[in-house]
Amino acid sequence: LGGSIRGWAARGAAAFVLIAASQAPSPEALYHEGSLSAAAEGFARRAAEEPAVAAHWYNLGATYYRQGMEGRAAAAWTQARRLAPRSSEVRRALRLTPAPDAVSARWTWGPPVTPEELLLLGALGWIGGWLGWALRPRLRERWVVLLAFGGVALWAGLGLRVWYGRPLAIVLDRTAARVSPHGLAPPVVPLEPGSALRVLGHAPGWLFVEAPDAQEGWVADAAVASVGG
Repeated sequence: LGGSIRGWAARGAAAFVLIAASQAPSPEALYHEGSLSAAAEGFARRAAEEPAVAAHWYNLGATYYRQGMEGRAAAAWTQARRLAPRSSEVRRALRLTPAPDAVSARWTWGPPVTPEELLLLGALGWIGGWLGWALRPRLRERWVVLLAFGGVALWAGLGLRVWYGRPLAIVLDRTAARVSPHGLAPPVVPLEPGSALRVLGHAPGWLFVEAPDAQEGWVADAAVASVGG
């Protein structure tokens, strides 16, 4: 009987947790109510659970922007653009947080297609070209063009995947790169919110980075948001 009571109690507690979770306000509701910190936590949790959903990153960036955290907003919207490169909402949002320098703009650049879309187009063109070559040999000039298109699209898709795979970090708030991974180390170069950094190495709690002006130094993990890699 004691075991049964404990079992029922455990199930009741689990049911209570599920009911409480279902009644908790959504991040969207918190955003519209003005509870921006709680909304940001909710959107960040969604982005961590489903990192391939562009809407989570867009909403997270919008929440940060309303809080005046432009560096954090730029990092979230940059991730959203890589997932949904033709989204007009994301493009408009990024115009609110322009990169602070030309190098950062170049490092965070992205075309209006995803690597997966380019690879799919390339594969279709390549397969269609060879099928046409085999079935309609009299039109080989056309199939050569299609094969060339497929090859270029495949090459571009692989290249874009490599480009997006390079680890970048976006500066969240004004900080500085330092000579060594220590908070009291002398600064090497100041860093503005939204600046892009190339990640070259790691240490516990720190990243060794290349700044837009080509200088290298250490920044704290908490001072940046990772993009790609």
